[in-house]
Amino acid sequence: MSTERRPGPIRRWARARPSDIVDVFVYVVVLNLAVEYVPQVISEGFTLSLLTAVLLKIALEVVLALKDRLSPAAGRLERAGQGRCRAVDLGGRCGQQVRGARARQSAVR
Repeated sequence: MSTERRPGPIRRWARARPSDIVDVFVYVVVLNLAVEYVPQVISEGFTLSLLTAVLLKIALEVVLALKDRLSPAAGRLERAGQGRCRAVDLGGRCGQQVRGARARQSAVR
């Protein structure tokens, strides 16, 4: 007879989507830092912070789902903007584009 139990729905969800768990933990850390350093932010305890982080994650997922559902052109807009420089340029292409543009401008002067 096997004594192995099947994991519950929360554990199955957590195993299937580990990035969501990481997101919730990051939200908890940021929220607790805000509680520590911003006097206007009040939290009664860790459990309430965890609940707030989960609700924030749910709200964010709902907003993203609505954005995708209500705006079919959003995907086209995001793909069209990929050629431009981003605020955080990890690939280094943006800096090369800016330096090249400045070199062209100084050559014209």
